[in-house]
Amino acid sequence: MGSFFLSSEIEWVLFCDVDELFEKEKLGHFLSTFALSSYTAIRFATYWYFRSASLRAKEQPNGPLLIRRSALHPELLLHPDERCGIFHKVPGKKEQEVKDTKGAPLVHHYSWVRQEQELRHKVKTWGHHWERNWQKLIDEELKGAFSGTDFVRGYTYEKVEPYFDPLLEPIPEIAEKKRQVHQVTAQELFRLEIKSLLNQP
Repeated sequence: MGSFFLSSEIEWVLFCDVDELFEKEKLGHFLSTFALSSYTAIRFATYWYFRSASLRAKEQPNGPLLIRRSALHPELLLHPDERCGIFHKVPGKKEQEVKDTKGAPLVHHYSWVRQEQELRHKVKTWGHHWERNWQKLIDEELKGAFSGTDFVRGYTYEKVEPYFDPLLEPIPEIAEKKRQVHQVTAQELFRLEIKSLLNQP
C-alpha cells in the first residue's frame, strides 16, 4: 500500500528487508559507477548469516530488489513470491546477484541472527510460517553447537570477523503511546488503484 504514497519525483523503489544492511560506502560507489539507467530491475547479492554475525554462508543469495517505479503495478506488488516474483515478472533488462566492482556483496543479511524469543516470534509471523514446523527446527538447532549448516537453506559456513552484530544491540522497551495514524478507507484504496491503472503506459 505504501507504493501509492510515493512522491511523484521518485523514479526507483528499493525493496529491502529490515534485517538487510547495505554497506554505505559500497552503495555510494555502486550508484555512481553502475549503468543503472539501462536497467528495469536488479537484485543485490547478499552475505547471509545464521545464528551468529561471525557465521557467514559461503553462498551469496539474492536479496534486495531495486526496480523502476514505472514498472510497478498492483498485480506485481501482490505477487505471492514477493521480490523474486516481481523481478521475474517485470519485463526489460534485469540483472541478479549484483556485487561491487571487486565481486563482493554490498548487503549483509542477518535474518537468523536473533535472540531465541525473536527467532520464535519471527517464524510465527513471517510469510513462510506454514511451510515447515519451524518451532521444532529451532528446538533442534538450539540443543547444541552449530553443525556447520543451517536448517533454512542448507548453506555451508565460514567464520568471519563481524561487520555488524545485531546481538550486541539492546532491544528497547517501547512505551505505549498514542500515535498519529492515517486510516485509509476502502473507497480511497479503490480510487488510488484506478488512478494507478489509468497512469499505466
